[in-house]
Amino acid sequence: MNKRNNRRQYVNGYEAKINYWSYKVNCAIEVGNWEKLEYANKRLVYFLQRQEEWRKENVKAEYKIETLYA
Repeated sequence: MNKRNNRRQYVNGYEAKINYWSYKVNCAIEVGNWEKLEYANKRLVYFLQRQEEWRKENVKAEYKIETLYA
């Protein structure tokens, strides 16, 4: 699947994924499962990076729209 098409399903960013993986990190810490903690942390970092990319793309798009109508 094309990366661009894959990102279209996250029209509001990756907040839901970030919240989910933050929860999983906290759960792994509570039970002391370091393997699950490592995996959940990798996923959390991944979605934080995607969120930053999404934010940059959408801020640019908003700026272009605002400058066209200003």
